[in-house]
Amino acid sequence: MNEPSQKPRLHAPERITLAPEALIRINSWIATVRPKLKGSPVSRGDLVNWLITNHASDLSEAEMLALSTTFFDPMMALAWASKEITERHKAGEQIDVAAFMSAALMTNTKARRTRVSKPVVLGQS
Repeated sequence: MNEPSQKPRLHAPERITLAPEALIRINSWIATVRPKLKGSPVSRGDLVNWLITNHASDLSEAEMLALSTTFFDPMMALAWASKEITERHKAGEQIDVAAFMSAALMTNTKARRTRVSKPVVLGQS
């Protein structure tokens, strides 16, 4: 007797939250792309996945700096620095706290946080 072939178990898609500005830009791109790709429907999820997989595997130094500047949180940075300094001190290292803090945080002088208020689910057009 033949056993019915088992379908591979599908995992739920990973969901991310988009800022309203990002959603506006994606929707604008979709509105531009869809009429030009007749017969090849492109969803928001398809577009985002394509953009990510066609980006370089590693982020550039400029992108890393932009991320650091955009998402810097001074309280989290201080908590991280405190823990790092404590661990190094316990390991017997002599640390110039001012120099350590300056080196660790010097790229984050224009701190601001971006908060997203309403989740947007990709892949639902």
